[in-house]
Amino acid sequence: MTGTKSLLAVVLVLMLLPFALTGCGGSGASSPTDAVKGAFEAGAKGDVKAALSYMAAADIKQQAARTRKLIKSDEESAKEWGLTGEEADKLSDEELLLKDPSKGNGMDVSKIEYLDEKIDGDKATVKLKMAGNAMTMNCVKEDGSWKVTMQDAGADDDADEEVSDDEDSSDE
Repeated sequence: MTGTKSLLAVVLVLMLLPFALTGCGGSGASSPTDAVKGAFEAGAKGDVKAALSYMAAADIKQQAARTRKLIKSDEESAKEWGLTGEEADKLSDEELLLKDPSKGNGMDVSKIEYLDEKIDGDKATVKLKMAGNAMTMNCVKEDGSWKVTMQDAGADDDADEEVSDDEDSSDE
């Protein structure tokens, strides 16, 4: 459903933006579900460094590029970040993203229900239920560890659907 996918994108950006910032060199997780849980938990606590360890390198690079563009084009954002565009350009992606002024999102991660994990080689999807919606998080395996990615993992096309609280969440 397009609306649910849009909701997922907004939720993920808001939850992971402060943390999609420096996962290069991070430890990641031993399973896709552990990577998603780790990213959400670190995001809720405001632990940027930990959250970034669960993020894919391509997403870190993309987020740093977006952040540089934002700092250069929006004076208020530049003030929040405490950087000029020139200063942002001189920092590595990780250094820039670690300067994120955001604090933890305070989300109650105990209310997330993890429904299914599908692994296909070095790509995976984790289906979860959050705020009454089934969502799919994509993961990739990098250097032997699972990382969360905003890129399409291609393992589950029908995962984004509304789920009521009394609906059976099994796939059968």
